[in-house]
Amino acid sequence: MTQQQPAPDTSRGGLLPLTGATGFRLLFVHAHPDDETLVTGATMALYAAQGAEVALLTCTRGELGEVIPAELRHLEVAQPGNTDDGDGLAAVRTRELAAALRALGVQRNFWLGQGPANAGPGPDMVYRDSGMSWGFDGRARAAETVLPGSLSRAPLDEVAGHAAQLIRTLRPHAVITYAGDGGYGHPDHIRTHELTVRAVQLAAAEDGRGRLPGGSHAGYPRPDNDAAIVGPRDPTADPAGSPVEGPAGSPVEGPAGSPVEGRAWRVPAVYTILSDRPERPVEGNAALIEVHGDFMAKRAAMSAHRTQVTVDGSRYALSDGAWKDISGVETFQIFGAADGDRTLSGLAPDGAPPAVAPEGDPPAVGGTGGTDRTTPPLRTAPSLLRRSVAAVAAGIVGGLLGTALHGHVLLAGDLLLPWGAAAALLLVLSLSLFIGLWGRSGWLSAVSGFAAYLVAGLLAIPRGEYGLVIGDLQGTLWLYGIAVATLAAGLGCAYVLRHHRSRRQAPGLG
Repeated sequence: MTQQQPAPDTSRGGLLPLTGATGFRLLFVHAHPDDETLVTGATMALYAAQGAEVALLTCTRGELGEVIPAELRHLEVAQPGNTDDGDGLAAVRTRELAAALRALGVQRNFWLGQGPANAGPGPDMVYRDSGMSWGFDGRARAAETVLPGSLSRAPLDEVAGHAAQLIRTLRPHAVITYAGDGGYGHPDHIRTHELTVRAVQLAAAEDGRGRLPGGSHAGYPRPDNDAAIVGPRDPTADPAGSPVEGPAGSPVEGPAGSPVEGRAWRVPAVYTILSDRPERPVEGNAALIEVHGDFMAKRAAMSAHRTQVTVDGSRYALSDGAWKDISGVETFQIFGAADGDRTLSGLAPDGAPPAVAPEGDPPAVGGTGGTDRTTPPLRTAPSLLRRSVAAVAAGIVGGLLGTALHGHVLLAGDLLLPWGAAAALLLVLSLSLFIGLWGRSGWLSAVSGFAAYLVAGLLAIPRGEYGLVIGDLQGTLWLYGIAVATLAAGLGCAYVLRHHRSRRQAPGLG
């Protein structure tokens, strides 16, 4: 029997300060459109909302991705009707990425090899999706054919040089990318990790040609030997210790917006995204940071990636059709730092203590600790079929029990109190309201109430001389009261859901 490892040391906080985030810069590096949303979207939205400058570097346009909607399946390479090599899908995914970033509040997106992310000299370059195949172990691996121009075939220093140029231009206080295995083994994810680590080294060099501060030469990095490049430092100073020229929060630029030649930038904090794959267990002594980000923005951004993601309420599915819950909690690991080192998790320009909240405390968002936007409204909504079946079943149960109960009365002198009908209506009201809130739809309340009315109506049909519901006071209250109870449940459910959503989406609620 394998001895159980201790639980990882997890802190609930941020990658950089959440309170007073204005002026801080974060750079997320991802392989394909939709990756940024699936694994870091909530964090990106949270920091963008708090005033930080959030930028995204995307390495490929996802030309070889699978396509979910049937009406767009022709965009997928090798599918019937497809006549290109992925350029059509790339164009669609580029538009989807733009819409997703608008939902996340991220305004800066760069493509590897183009614009500020082109080390030059020479024209802009496009790196293509390398594709993948599934191994017998359930992990991704290289495709049988990897075409020239694919990201995974590009020389490491070439692609890392482009990313280093962007780092020198943006001067981020934190860089975030995948772990060394790419999360689930995709060759482009692994290459993205490698090029990001190398780029951090190159960006810290004195002249951008591989010479690190202090005269040492930068060789090819190894994930277990990079602690030297991610130590804590003051982000308002350059690697040589002199103040950064230019206002805080602004990249240092030369003529025509080009980076200042030779202006090195040592990234203060580097994080890798924690894989949730069961085949990649987390070491028991790993120092992890949970960021409780913006669930609502992440869900909206996931919906924008229509070719890659199907969103149903608070659930999503990729091309494999497996449904999972959307989470606003995203976990990261400090890259290259000693276990338990918290100095990189909350760097402050003035040398203030790290912005990692004590375990169990609410996250400091805008200094308020307000409404938590990391969890779905109410609860995760079940599938439409389950909700519909449950609504009908609840109505049938309510109709049967209510009919059996409605005839009971209490005599108080000459006064007849139809308590059975009142209790039956209260039962229908409660069941309908519960179903509506559980399924997060006022229409489900109406379905449940209609099912109850249908059952009561069928039982009122005479079989012999009388039916189970007759035209006395109790029967009249029961039959007509169901309609009133159903309407009340539907309106009540709609009000609660709308009020809950408006509170979560109100400005300033973190």
